[in-house]
Amino acid sequence: MPNEVTANDMPNYRYGVRGMVIAVKGASGYGTPFIENGIEQVDESGRAATNSTTFYSDDGKPATVNGARGNDTFTIQAAEFSDKYQTDVMGHTQDAQTGVLVKDPDDEAKIVAFGWEVQGTLGKTRIWKTECVSSEPAAAAYQTKGENATESPETATITVNGKEYKCREGQPGFATFLDAVPTPSFDPPVVPVSTKLSTLTIGSLTLSPAFDADIEAYTVTTSNATDAVTATAADSDAEVTIEVNGSEHTSGTAATWESGANTVVVTVSDGEDEPTTNIYIVIVTKE
Repeated sequence: MPNEVTANDMPNYRYGVRGMVIAVKGASGYGTPFIENGIEQVDESGRAATNSTTFYSDDGKPATVNGARGNDTFTIQAAEFSDKYQTDVMGHTQDAQTGVLVKDPDDEAKIVAFGWEVQGTLGKTRIWKTECVSSEPAAAAYQTKGENATESPETATITVNGKEYKCREGQPGFATFLDAVPTPSFDPPVVPVSTKLSTLTIGSLTLSPAFDADIEAYTVTTSNATDAVTATAADSDAEVTIEVNGSEHTSGTAATWESGANTVVVTVSDGEDEPTTNIYIVIVTKE
């Protein structure tokens, strides 16, 4: 299909703006971007604060990008906007038989997204601006002197009502970033499950050393026949298992001690298939 674009189809400029692509929003989302050839300048000075830089292409006219955060509008300049821009972006019609472009005062501009690439101090950056509406491109003015005619470029002001997306060279999505308007779903960062204990008690006995989540070995002496063994994980998603002298034990219930040394093993796991664990050991000596 003519005018469809992949990222590497864009005119290859050495510095600065590397062409422009436009995607029209329909009922099911944005369509396939098309290349708008002939864009000479992108000016983002509609922002509250700007920083202006002029870029030069290999063999084209200089392109100026004035940038800062918080823009509401930007302007684009072309020698002449294409018929596809006039129909697909501005909502005008073109006679299928004659190719005549018809502009009706009741035509409504479409909601579109604009994408382009710039070369800056941090390397190449590809940009999408979404939920945009274009003003009617300003009619070119002609100046004549004798047989020479000079055409002034056309400009259109773009109002941005949506999000801006940027992807720098080197990121995984850079190569195909301009092939389609991004609709990323940002997953929240995965926070690992802590495998530390918040409490570890043997009845009312005093552990030696005093309990600390980072200390995994303890001793305690008792003359009691039984004491409740309680272990609580610091993370509610962690799994805690207790063994007393090799037998499974339920946290919070009483363990019966044998004379001499008894071994209490508390394992805290993150519950994964290949789990991360911390193991706490208490030697309980029954006198």
